[in-house]
This record gives sequence, C-alpha cells and structure tokens, in this order.
Amino acid sequence: MSKLSRVAEQRQETWAQLHHRLITIPLDYSSVLSRDTYDFVRHVAESMSTNAGYVLSSLLTSTVFVLSLSAKLTTFKGFDSVPNLYTIFVGPSGTGKWQAIKSAASSPLNHLIQDKELASFLVKVVSLSGLMEKLSDEKTAFILSSDICNVLYKLIQTEDDSCRDASVLLYELFYGERVSMTYATDRGRIMIPKGTPFSILGATHLQSLAKLVVAMGHSRKLLDRLVIFTPECYVPTPEVREQAKDYLAGKPVHSFEGFISAVYDLHVTPKCYQFTSSANELMAELETDFIAKLNEAIRSGSPPPRAKPIDVVQRIALGLHVIEHVLGQLTSGVAPTSPALEIPRDVLERAFTLVNHCEIQKDILVEFLGSI
Repeated sequence: MSKLSRVAEQRQETWAQLHHRLITIPLDYSSVLSRDTYDFVRHVAESMSTNAGYVLSSLLTSTVFVLSLSAKLTTFKGFDSVPNLYTIFVGPSGTGKWQAIKSAASSPLNHLIQDKELASFLVKVVSLSGLMEKLSDEKTAFILSSDICNVLYKLIQTEDDSCRDASVLLYELFYGERVSMTYATDRGRIMIPKGTPFSILGATHLQSLAKLVVAMGHSRKLLDRLVIFTPECYVPTPEVREQAKDYLAGKPVHSFEGFISAVYDLHVTPKCYQFTSSANELMAELETDFIAKLNEAIRSGSPPPRAKPIDVVQRIALGLHVIEHVLGQLTSGVAPTSPALEIPRDVLERAFTLVNHCEIQKDILVEFLGSI
C-alpha cells in the first residue's frame, strides 16, 4: 500500500489527536509581538470569529508580499534578495480560516489593487503552466487559497508538457531565481525574470497537509521553505466577539486595509532592508554552530543535522519589523512613517521564536507520517 493510501485510511480520531498534540506545544505571543500589536491582532481576529494565529500568519505574508513589490532584503551573507514567503496555517473546519485570510490578506490586497489601479496579482486556483504564464506576463503573483494544500498538490502532481518539476520551480521562485520553461506546444518558451515577487498563503486541514508532504517525497527543499503553523484555534464566543468589536471601535483603525495601503505607499520608492551588526552576529553564531555539528557528523559517520531555515527567518523578521512600526503608528493615531532600514536583533530573535515553533510542529508531522 502506498504512503498516500495509508494517509487516506487514517481515522478522523487520529488526525484530531495529532492536531491536539500540535496546538498544545506552547507559544507565547508576547515573545513574537509587542503587547499593543498582539492586542490589536487578537481583537481583529476575535471580531471575525477566528484566532490570532491564523490572522498573524495571513498578515505577515501579505505584508512581506507588498514589500517584495519594491523592497529588497540584504541577507546576513550580503546578498540582496526578493523576500518571497510561503505560508500555510492549519486547523479544522469551522475555526475561521477563511475569515483570517479575508481580513488580513484578501480584503486589504483587493482594496490596494482597486485604490492604486494595479493589475490583479491574486491567484486562487491555477495550473502550473497558468502560474508560469502569469508570472512571465505580469511579473508578480500571490497564490491565496483556503484550500492551499490541494492547490499545491495538484501543481506538484500534474504532469506538464514542459517536463519541469513543480517542486523545483517553487523552490527557485522562493529565492527569486530566473526561471525558464520550454513547451512542446505553441506556447514555446516562458521566461520569468530574476527577483520576481511571488508568495503563497493559504489554510488547510491536517489531512490535506499530510497528503501534500507525502507528495513532496523525501526531498525537504521545498518543505523547509514552507512556514507551516498550527496555532491554537479556539472559536470565540458571541460575547467575546462583541467585546472585540467594542475594543476596535475605540481605535483609530479597525482593520488592516489602511495598514497594507500605508506599507505600499511607504515603499513606492524602492528600499533595501538589512540587519544590524548585532543581528548579523547572531546569524553568524548560528551558522558557526551548525558547521561544527555538521563536521562532527561527518567525522563520526552520523546523519548530518538539518540547517535552521535562516532564509525564512529573515523574511519573517522583515515582516515583523514593518508591522510593529507601521501598525503601531496607525493604531496610535499617528501618521505612518518609513520604518528604519536596519532590522534589530530583538526582532530577529522574535522571528526565530515563531519559526522554531513552526519547525517543531513540522517535525512532529513528518515523524508521524514516517510511522504510518
């Protein structure tokens, strides 16, 4: 029996138990967001009958995508990169997944498109060839779906006459690499330029995520670039929902539409973000530690350690840095100003906290799939 068949035959109780195991891994949001920012995000979530984890996932990804339209990020190794981000959040039906996407991504981005008269970059369901053509023609795309794992599964599994592996293409697009595809049909050759803004955001059930992970095979190249977050997803009661609406009524802003527009306006002139020397020192220390462990594994004939997804962490740090500055000003009634172009160490540490939490959850899922 194939691994996909074994995933399909698992009982609902098995997935419920695994989900419970994942959400009980503690995450203190105060170690990721400032108190004021977290309070605003939480109340927006509760007013929409969803939760802060779903909304934070959506807000981070939409923020980083808007930044990628004109901003670059200088990595700690000194390379300028387009900060593309792939995010999936996981939860059962009825917990407000689409409400989170709508409040922190779909509605703000659609408002931005209409207000600035931009060509629509949002994509919901797309074939591999259709995605490549959109990126080639419009030089940007953002896949947005409340059933993201089925969308990605079809991309990965569908045979395409270009003979390109979709997992490899998505990996290359994550890094903003120049991509080409040659079709045997009249479509001919498609070229996607270097530095093309492209992000993925979506929600899923645990079963669908498991199916996608299995479809990726043993290679973790794409899997390690996915931020997969399974937050606590308790549904707020009507009383809590009304309290959240009352809280927002007393704020200068009540949603994320103005925030996303402000981020876009502040980056009409291209900018390049980088990390402070202290933040770079932290990443250098982590790299040195990893190299030491890798060399020791080689000497002892042990399996090599997995590297921390520092590329993902840096992009999350960029999103947190801009959210804290711009959203903090808007919720305080202050006209937004450009964030500092240097991302400090404490913001990087907050990004590590979130990504490390997601990586623990991801490893538990992979371990579970290896056991069935």
